[in-house]
Amino acid sequence: MTRRLAIAASAMLVAGACAREASPAPVFSREDCRRVALIDADGAPIFGVEDIAVFRPGDGKGDGDGDAQLILSAYDRSGVERALARNRPAPTGGIYELAWRALVAAARAGTPAAPVTLAAGDDLAGGVRPHGVDVAA
Repeated sequence: MTRRLAIAASAMLVAGACAREASPAPVFSREDCRRVALIDADGAPIFGVEDIAVFRPGDGKGDGDGDAQLILSAYDRSGVERALARNRPAPTGGIYELAWRALVAAARAGTPAAPVTLAAGDDLAGGVRPHGVDVAA
């Protein structure tokens, strides 16, 4: 019983310490957020984008026009679960590149953005099933 009391007291102290931390004001409000559909070169929707890496010209990866580039990792895990439950082939994912300016333009216009496919489907043995993405300079 004493051990449980000690654990509970410790948890309360930690929770109390966290509650007193001041949170910085958010940079963007919820109203600033936009959903943007993504489509591939064939016009098919791209599902499951979970990870985004950003790089800028000057780090050896940019296009030189001052535009940030986004590398998107997509793998539709829900689609995989549905396909496997129905005994169907599981969809693969992809790695895509999208200019920041193109994303902003699509958001403002309310239209889908069409990133460049870097790897998708069966481009790699066993299919593309990304789990995270990173860009090294």
